[in-house]
Amino acid sequence: MDKREFATTIDNAGGRAYIVGGAVRDEIIGRPVHDTDYCVTGLMPETFQQLFPNATLKGKSFPVYRMNITGETSEVAMARTERKKGRGYKGFQIYTSPDISIEEDLKRRDLTINAIAKDILKNSYVDPFNGIEDIQRHTLRAVSAAFSEDPLRVFRTARFAAVYGFTVEPSTLKLMESLKNEVNSLPKERIFEELRKALGGEDPVLFFTTLKDVGILRVKNINLFRDTMTTLKRVSNKTSYVDTRFASLFANNLDAEYLHKVKSKITLPVSWVKSARDVINNLPNVLFFEDASANIKVTTAEHVYKSNLGIVEIAKIASAVSNAFGADYFINNVNQIMASVDSSDIKDVSGPNFGKELHKRRVEKIL
Repeated sequence: MDKREFATTIDNAGGRAYIVGGAVRDEIIGRPVHDTDYCVTGLMPETFQQLFPNATLKGKSFPVYRMNITGETSEVAMARTERKKGRGYKGFQIYTSPDISIEEDLKRRDLTINAIAKDILKNSYVDPFNGIEDIQRHTLRAVSAAFSEDPLRVFRTARFAAVYGFTVEPSTLKLMESLKNEVNSLPKERIFEELRKALGGEDPVLFFTTLKDVGILRVKNINLFRDTMTTLKRVSNKTSYVDTRFASLFANNLDAEYLHKVKSKITLPVSWVKSARDVINNLPNVLFFEDASANIKVTTAEHVYKSNLGIVEIAKIASAVSNAFGADYFINNVNQIMASVDSSDIKDVSGPNFGKELHKRRVEKIL
């Protein structure tokens, strides 16, 4: 069924159906909508299940259903309110009732840009907290003081700043700062998810500067931090590849121990770790490739060629670190070095000695 048929069925039963969350926000911003979530008011869960027997109950603490609407599997939640009952991002008591209005449901959300609903049948927005105005102003604003009940919202807000290039307004920054002692309760996986989305955003630098401004990201060396953010900004202008953007965070601090510390705080994918190591181990030789000896040139070419990032992505990081770096020269020379010797011409050599012989012949081609 399409969304209008879905909404009409609910309306005929005495309820109301709305599109909520990121689908509404992204529609207003003008971005592609990937996942559509729905909220239903005025119905008991039992009534909803009678209307849509093929809907699958997903939620345990509150009714959330999965069903096919307009050709995609969507989540449909009954309107609810939340009340803090403990520490951390899970410490909430949830209340559902047909009497809860869409405005009450929206009030529990974190930011005004996420507290907008769309009445499907009226084709109009419900915007009790002026989220549309904040979108137009490129502003992130907490819906209420209840924002400070969930420490994960600190990272979510910083992520939205990075994804959309929005600015967090002062009172929301203060609410974020009030949560700095609770963020340690968050699972590493949740923090990583926000980092991953932020690095794929319009301006990843805003994720880190926002966290620094509210005291979550503690910066010991402000000059190093500024240099790192400059590199990240330049790399982000060159590529949207998240592995490269993450790896660039280590370009100004080529310290394997630093990577180890980051891994201890956040669960990182293997490809990210490999990419960071590519930078830590190879960037100095890449930056000075043009003036290097034949042996170092070949060694660097061999390492970069088989690296996780690859020649082009490492060149992007190097050119972000140094304006003097010749990316085209580097890329062309690495490819020439790697193609300079036909490995099938090496006879009667095997094992580790084969690699040494191949390296030796590549060096001889340069000399």
